[in-house]
Amino acid sequence: MFYFAYSSNLKHNQIKNRCPNSKFVKNVYLERYRFVYDDYSTLDRYEGYPTSYDRKTVGVKDDDGKEYNARVYLRETRERKTIGGIQKNYN
Repeated sequence: MFYFAYSSNLKHNQIKNRCPNSKFVKNVYLERYRFVYDDYSTLDRYEGYPTSYDRKTVGVKDDDGKEYNARVYLRETRERKTIGGIQKNYN
């Protein structure tokens, strides 16, 4: 299982401090999403799971089109589904 990082967790030093055994694998992206603005227990605490965010597994693709399963933290709203600061199916 991979962790799909975005926002402040894109900072390699920050994620390394929070999860020392983590390692960068490669850049990937979520299709049909747009930014609007392996130690999960530690990461859960920093991300506010389960109080502020839910945790979900999503499919991501790298630049070569290869797919991976990755974990994200998300907050659901009544008006639209969001993944943190990412809005699904933005038009």
